[in-house]
Amino acid sequence: MKLRTKEQGVVLVITLIMLSVVTLMAIVFLGVSRRERATVTVTTDHINAKLSAEAGMARAQSEVVGRILSSSNRFDFDYAVSTNFFNPDGYDNSNFNYDPGNANYFLPNGNPIPDPYNQSVNIGNQFYDPRPPVYIEETEYNQQSRQFERQIDFRYYLDFNRNGRFEPSGLLPVLDENNRPLQDTETGENVWTRYVGDPQWIGLLEYPNQPHSATNRFVGRFAYIIVPEGRTLDLNTIHNQIKQTSNTQDFFVRNQGIGPWEINLGAFLRDLNPRIWTQYQYAGPGNNAENIGNSFRDAFSLLNYRRADRALAPLNVIANPSNVQLQQDFVDLFANGPYLLDTPWLASDLADTGNQIWWGSEYRRAFYDVQELFNGVKIPNADGVPASNDSVSDRVGRIPSLAQTSTYDRYTYYRLISQLGTESISDTTARSYRLAVQDNVPRLEEVRTNKLHLNYDNFSNHQTNYVNWSARDMFMLSANRLLMANMATNPPAFTYLNEVGQQYTAPGTNFHLLGDTYVDRDFSVTNIQIWPEKAPGVNEYSANLHQLLNWQPT
Repeated sequence: MKLRTKEQGVVLVITLIMLSVVTLMAIVFLGVSRRERATVTVTTDHINAKLSAEAGMARAQSEVVGRILSSSNRFDFDYAVSTNFFNPDGYDNSNFNYDPGNANYFLPNGNPIPDPYNQSVNIGNQFYDPRPPVYIEETEYNQQSRQFERQIDFRYYLDFNRNGRFEPSGLLPVLDENNRPLQDTETGENVWTRYVGDPQWIGLLEYPNQPHSATNRFVGRFAYIIVPEGRTLDLNTIHNQIKQTSNTQDFFVRNQGIGPWEINLGAFLRDLNPRIWTQYQYAGPGNNAENIGNSFRDAFSLLNYRRADRALAPLNVIANPSNVQLQQDFVDLFANGPYLLDTPWLASDLADTGNQIWWGSEYRRAFYDVQELFNGVKIPNADGVPASNDSVSDRVGRIPSLAQTSTYDRYTYYRLISQLGTESISDTTARSYRLAVQDNVPRLEEVRTNKLHLNYDNFSNHQTNYVNWSARDMFMLSANRLLMANMATNPPAFTYLNEVGQQYTAPGTNFHLLGDTYVDRDFSVTNIQIWPEKAPGVNEYSANLHQLLNWQPT
């Protein structure tokens, strides 16, 4: 009989320990490998996105330069969008050979290609500005089955005007509300006009000099809109409220037209689409009557958003001209009269004084993107009601998306952005913060600047320059945005007890409120006051701040 010794027991224990260590190391190795693979995937996607954006930018620039060179006119460029190639006569399903001119996802009768073989042939013909197969999965309610059903939408375009349908570009027939061509009353022929519609996706093949195939797949796509900034009006400076500073009615007036604030935004909207902005009545100068109509109501709501329901600064806060200079410069700087109704010359202007509100001064808020016009919650109507059916957002967004809508109405938003831009305002956090303090807005989040671009530095550079973020800048800006989004302005008075029990009260206007902690108005991620303390045992690095700066997504 063989007896077990103590040495054999120790060997077994050591073996089990070694096996556990090896197992642990294998698990750690698998975890590290998975994380590294995810990192490589993210980096690859980032590089693809960057190269796709650069390709789109280069393509847009080449289109502008091509127009200029083809006409020998350096001003021969205009609003344009990206378009991909397709056979306008539809896909020829009798041609099975490789033919890059026979590329269309639809048959001549307008129906999609039904059989998989011809679908594969069509995909293989994608070569010239190819239209990549982009499918969006949506869930829609079926009235007949009374169930939500999965729908696949072929989205080969960017629905920038958000009307849920495709607006092609080019020379196209003008259609009425019933989708029937309009005819010339004299000749009886169909009316055609040139439209600029949705930006279309252009696919990037792995090998651009070869057609699409199983070994030459799409690695990216881009779309672009070319808007000449110098040919657009400025949404951030247009219109005024000079005759009266009412918060309920529009009192725009124009005299000499010396500045962009004397451009009539109501007239612009009326001329943009009289079928949508149906009412327009300009009261004119020399009276106290308000301007009437939904075109002026929408102009007033846009102006009221920019000024945040508050009066602008007087001229002597910005500059300091003497009243004599203002009254003898032959210019009605404030557009407050005398109005040039019967005389072409302004001899003197005794109404101009430096302590008056000047509509050329800086506004409290600004528009940074024309897509903000769709946000009815952000831009209330003229009565201050958000998400209203009687608002500029409703007229720009909902009406052109109705089922029975003419092509004239459907292209309204694209005509708007080709003539009205937002590029005049610098998108800096400093400006946003400074005006927020002047505004006394409830939360600094309301006046945040434009979005942080994930891939490129769009603060010290323009995002189309494709300058990569430095890790420090990206972190600091993100952290400051996080702090601003959680700070409230003008909190209640700050009451505390000193070390000997005496009560002191500081006005809330001297502070912001981060969570339940009072912080100075110059508080930022690089200016957190630890000492001296606000009160015994209280400083600005609170639990709320610690939680924000150490937040991690799950």
